[in-house]
Amino acid sequence: MGRLVGWIPATVRLAVGMLFVGGVVGFALAAAGSTVVADQGWFSGSGESAQARTYMIRLLSRDAAGLNAMRPEQDVISRALSEQSAQQSQQSNVKALSLTYLGGQSQGGLSVHIYAVEVQGSGGRQQLFPLALTLSGGRVVLTR
Repeated sequence: MGRLVGWIPATVRLAVGMLFVGGVVGFALAAAGSTVVADQGWFSGSGESAQARTYMIRLLSRDAAGLNAMRPEQDVISRALSEQSAQQSQQSNVKALSLTYLGGQSQGGLSVHIYAVEVQGSGGRQQLFPLALTLSGGRVVLTR
């Protein structure tokens, strides 16, 4: 052994080496384990709900009938207005580019989910806007 560590007893060198190797291995295992747990969502209580995702997909594909099925019962005038706005939006030349789930929270039967939607207008201009959905009992009651 060289002069630098020659004066340190072999037992101490072994203990320090084991601590160093154990720390590196422990760090690597903890990083890998936390990645798997975060990806699987094992300990998260408020992930993206299937109803919110389905609603957003139907909204971006302009499926008026599917959207109305996911909303609570409405009067005739409200349904007619939503159908009319859906028909007008189908005539517009806006293309959805991406949909990103930003997060959400659930408490009892009420949940709020926030998305970022990127669209491209007819002039080629791209825009990013947030959209918040409020669900109650699996139905979308508010969109902002």
